[in-house]
Amino acid sequence: MIFITLVGKQDTGKTTSIKMLANELLRLEKKTKNLHLNDNYFKQRQRSCIDRQKLLKYGMDLLNYTGDITIKFEWNSKSIGITSFGDDVHSIKTKYDIFKDCDIFVSAAHPDDATINYIKAIVQNGTHIHIVINKSTVKAKNLPPNKDIKNIECHVNTATAEELLKIVEYLL
Repeated sequence: MIFITLVGKQDTGKTTSIKMLANELLRLEKKTKNLHLNDNYFKQRQRSCIDRQKLLKYGMDLLNYTGDITIKFEWNSKSIGITSFGDDVHSIKTKYDIFKDCDIFVSAAHPDDATINYIKAIVQNGTHIHIVINKSTVKAKNLPPNKDIKNIECHVNTATAEELLKIVEYLL
């Protein structure tokens, strides 16, 4: 398994970027024969589990879904588990139990030593790609009156999601 962790403090855009990644995979699903949403993988249903029925309820846009997500795709006979959970060891452990058979597992994490140490213990001799987000670069003073910091944050989250997608595609 290749473990990709998006690490950042609270409110740095981890969940938004991960939702954008999943949205992009859903968009690509329409164009790519070997990519599809796998919504038959949950042993126990959790509120965060995303299937096609739930996607339709939210207009096929995970940014409309409030809260963290858990979703799985199959692409070129490889499985990709994605979750925006990861704020603590328990949430990483719960989602890892769901996705331990995946080829690629994308999650979020706070830069907390216990969480990062747990992830390192899971990975051991495998591959772990640790991506740190630092939103302090998005803070701005004296923006022009017609510019909004939220639009800048959206661009940063989009760029992060695009980079995650490039990494996943490269690893396939």
